[in-house]
Amino acid sequence: MKIAFVGKGGSGKTTISALFSLYMDSKNKNVGLFDVDVNSHTAEVLGIASDSHKNLSEDDPSADIRRYLAGTNPRVSPDDFLNSTPPGNGSGVFTLGKDNYVTKTYGQKFGLLSHLFTIGSYKDTSIGIDCHHSTQYIAENLLSHAEQSHDDVIVIDSVAGNDTFGNTLYMQDLLVFIVKPEREGLNVFRRFYDLAEKAGVADRVYVIGNQVGSDVQRAFLEKEIPSDKLLGILTTNDQIIDRRLADLPLDVDCMQMNEREVFDKVHEIAGLHVQTAEHYYNEMVALHRKLSTEGWVIGSYHDHMESQIDPEFSAV
Repeated sequence: MKIAFVGKGGSGKTTISALFSLYMDSKNKNVGLFDVDVNSHTAEVLGIASDSHKNLSEDDPSADIRRYLAGTNPRVSPDDFLNSTPPGNGSGVFTLGKDNYVTKTYGQKFGLLSHLFTIGSYKDTSIGIDCHHSTQYIAENLLSHAEQSHDDVIVIDSVAGNDTFGNTLYMQDLLVFIVKPEREGLNVFRRFYDLAEKAGVADRVYVIGNQVGSDVQRAFLEKEIPSDKLLGILTTNDQIIDRRLADLPLDVDCMQMNEREVFDKVHEIAGLHVQTAEHYYNEMVALHRKLSTEGWVIGSYHDHMESQIDPEFSAV
């Protein structure tokens, strides 16, 4: 399953992504946690030493990964990956297995079984002239070429709110929107849900209320969020705050009972929405056909990018 945590900046999605991943790992799930936010803090929260050589969007790692994903697929050149480029016959496969090339080369281990994949932030040479969305392409390429077993959980600490629809990150099994008891975050969620309806994925959208400190705040969220979409409400956890102030990483012992209950529900609901490999592939192909007709694609790539679709490839 693939679960993306999204929300307005400062809503706590990094903390929740990290805690959920640690909790799943403690239940013997093999977690691949992707930090795709430009404000990258997940490694720090997990107590993993920063290593820019493993940042997927750096020139050498991204080129290396795309060479691996292109494999022997004659339709795809390593230099011609769009974020929507689908796999075909001969393409390399990304798995969460410790012996997979990408995982053992660029994954940073945490917990018992799991790995963190960090995209990285802006490069010095990109200041003022680049968009962070392009750095996320490499994560999207890995997700589109991923094969998962029953106990694999891909978790995405995603971009802020509505930016999710500027790329393929909305194509996950579950989109969990994190919202604090504030009208600004609620308004972002409403716009997010509207875009999800237009994209045909509103049935995959759910909400976690976070950083709730009073009955008034709880009542506000329970009133404003549809009950069938609200997975639960998390109160302020002083132990988490104190550990981070002391520059200590988070672990499962930090978690309160209501956090464990909410995370169990996230996993249960995600299980009800898991897409088949064929459905996910067809969604990616449909977007790739659309993207291939965009003027900037036609002007930037030598080949007709729609030809990357392999009519003989089976995602089953």
